[in-house]
Amino acid sequence: MTLNAIVPRAPKNSLVKPIPVRLMPDEMQKVEKFAGDEMRSRSSFMRVIFIRGLEQYERELAANQ
Repeated sequence: MTLNAIVPRAPKNSLVKPIPVRLMPDEMQKVEKFAGDEMRSRSSFMRVIFIRGLEQYERELAANQ
């Protein structure tokens, strides 16, 4: 996924199980800033970041096998 790729808002079935995340105040400020810059909710932005991180994690796992 490229930095400029548009990640769609969460599909309907993703609202089934929320996962609370604890952030430090400076991390939360960044989330609020970047979510606002992309005109997304904080939850939508966090989902995008999670998906990107998960993809990276899976690539790293595959490279180490």
